[in-house]
Amino acid sequence: MEITLENVSYHHTQKDQFLYQLSFSLQSHSIYGILGTSGSGKTMLLDLLSQTRKPTEGKIKVPKKKRIGYLKQDLMHFFLASTVKEELKCRLYLENFKVNEVEKRSMEVLKMVGLDSMYLNRKIDTLSRGEQTKVALASALICNPQLIFLDEPTIGYSDHDKKELIRLLKQLKNKRSKIIVVVSHDVDFIHALCDQIIVMSEGKVVMMGDKYHIFEQEKKIKSYHVSVPKIIAFENMVKTKKKIDLGYRDQMNDLIKDVFRHVS
Repeated sequence: MEITLENVSYHHTQKDQFLYQLSFSLQSHSIYGILGTSGSGKTMLLDLLSQTRKPTEGKIKVPKKKRIGYLKQDLMHFFLASTVKEELKCRLYLENFKVNEVEKRSMEVLKMVGLDSMYLNRKIDTLSRGEQTKVALASALICNPQLIFLDEPTIGYSDHDKKELIRLLKQLKNKRSKIIVVVSHDVDFIHALCDQIIVMSEGKVVMMGDKYHIFEQEKKIKSYHVSVPKIIAFENMVKTKKKIDLGYRDQMNDLIKDVFRHVS
C-alpha cells in the first residue's frame, strides 16, 4: 500500500497559501514526520493527503476504499457532537458500522488513547486541551483507518502522554499495514516516533529520507529554521568538543553511558 504524489501543487488565492511541485511516495509500515516552520505548507499537505482538499495541479494516488483517520489541530472545527459518546458514535455511523458495535468499539478506542469509560458521558467543552486531543485521536482511530494523519497531536500532552502515544502509533505500524503521517513542531517527539522525515520550506519538500540521514545534517536542517533533536545536538557537541564519535543513539540514557565509557 502506498500514496503517490505526482507534480502536485496547490494554490489558495484568498490566503496566498501554496504548495509547489511535490513528487514522492509514502509506504505502509512506516511513520512519516513532517517538520517545518509555520506557513511552510505542512497542514496543507495533510489536507491533500487526506483528500479534504484537492490539488490545483498534479495527481495524488490514494488506495481506493481505504478508511482515513485525520486528527486536525483546530479542534473547534473537528468535533461533530457535544459529548464524547455521541462524537464516537457519529464517527462510526459515518463509516456504516453496525449499531451493536458502537459501545464496544468506543470503549476499546478510549482505552487505546488513555481514557476510561467515565469519559463517555462527559461534555467535550468541559475537558482540558489534553483530554480533548485524546478524544479527537480516539475519533480519528475508532474506524480502524488504514491511512492516519495527525496534525500536532501532542498539544496539551504530558511527557507520559507523549510516550504512550508513541507506543500506540508504533504498535499500529508494526501490527497492521498502515500509512501514518504526523505533523509536529516537537522535533524530539518526531525523532522518537518516526522512521522517515519530511522537511518543508515555503511550500516545497526540501529534505526527505530516513531520520538518521536527515538529522545528521544539522547545518542543513537548521538552515530551514528547524531544530535538531536534543540527543542529536548533544552527540554533535561531544564529537566537536571531545573528539568522540559515538555514532547514532535513540535514547539519551544510552548516549550518556557511552560518553562516560569513553571518558573513564
